[in-house]
Amino acid sequence: MKKLIAVSFLAVTSALNAQFDLNAKIKGYENKPVLVKIYENGSERLVKRVETDKQGNFKLNFPTAYIGKITFELSHGGFEVISANENISLTTDINDPLHKVHFDGGINQQIQDVFELDDKKSLRDFTLVELVKLYIPQDAFYQALQTEIRRIDNLEAKPINNEAIQYYIDAKNELGEYNANKFNAAQIQDKAKKHLVMDNMNLENFGLLQDFLSTYISYSIGDARTKHDAAKNIEYALDDLLELVQTDTSRGQAILTNIIPMLEGNGFNEMSQKYLSQAESLNCEITPDLQAIIDGKGNIEVGKVAPNIVFDKKIKKAKSLYDVKANQKLVVFWASWCPHCINELPHLKEFYIDFQKKGGEIVAIALDMDRVPYERAIEGTEWINYSDLMKWQSPYVKSYGVTGTPTMILLDKNNKVVKIGSRVSEFL
Repeated sequence: MKKLIAVSFLAVTSALNAQFDLNAKIKGYENKPVLVKIYENGSERLVKRVETDKQGNFKLNFPTAYIGKITFELSHGGFEVISANENISLTTDINDPLHKVHFDGGINQQIQDVFELDDKKSLRDFTLVELVKLYIPQDAFYQALQTEIRRIDNLEAKPINNEAIQYYIDAKNELGEYNANKFNAAQIQDKAKKHLVMDNMNLENFGLLQDFLSTYISYSIGDARTKHDAAKNIEYALDDLLELVQTDTSRGQAILTNIIPMLEGNGFNEMSQKYLSQAESLNCEITPDLQAIIDGKGNIEVGKVAPNIVFDKKIKKAKSLYDVKANQKLVVFWASWCPHCINELPHLKEFYIDFQKKGGEIVAIALDMDRVPYERAIEGTEWINYSDLMKWQSPYVKSYGVTGTPTMILLDKNNKVVKIGSRVSEFL
């Protein structure tokens, strides 16, 4: 691959002079928030936070061209669509157990038809054909099975004439074949590796980089019996991959952006730090997502001054974290949807009694997006509560390098980091 950094979504697409509209109706989700995101350099980027109306409708205009996956995050769950620079009209129902999204024609309907036909053919090949063998031709059920088999034989999906969309369909089908155990572990690892090395930017824009990267890492573990052996196998595989793609390319940086938090989240902290160091040593233009990880990790270290957090006007006690006058400040990243956070709340309230007497203050930053459950959760708390209702897309999540909730960071009166933890008991 050429050593070029993929420029921003707006920079690339504004020159294409294209736009499209998205019209959505989400039944059972009236007057609720939706985070609309696209993929850029292999990571999700927030386009806009919107609110549905009292009928569950919202409309969004994309002023520039975009071919790739669009995701819609709801208070609980979400769904996704594919953009091919054409208007999208959809309806879904959050109470539908099948989570079906209905499209008013367009490329998404074509994609859906293709996948549904594939499902029917699989049903024919692996179920109906086998069932036929259990009956004789005179049986009514035998004849019904043959009728259904012939019907499926005659089904045809409308051909996809868009090369990028066909790539997406083929890649999704291949990932499904991995799960169906059609290949052995070595074959799957090799196939995933080829995608990560050879594919164009469709891999990033359709959100497939994470899928193939996770597959590549999972199948690199091999027959390792200990965590130490697994770590060695993973590290060997990642070193091999990064040598092929080169870390100073857009693809290499996208891989680093994904594996650093992934490895840390799975307890491979030393390996995560190794690849973070590689990212920090790059002498090229850094993608925004990788830079955010570098900054987040570098910002929150014992002895360093933590980044400021600016509150909105509704917070009366202070305008920002730096304005909070206290001997110590415990910054708590939490969410009303996080069970561990809710379990910690009683302990946090008990801790706050003595902490406040000693001149301390708690600043709780909620990774929520729905105001109603957030405000319900903070009832009865006396410390400073704040949320920009952007969930993981909050800039403060990125600047503090938060990868899980709850995360607690103790600061001194000068806003220097004293200690980092995830439970109140660590600060007693």
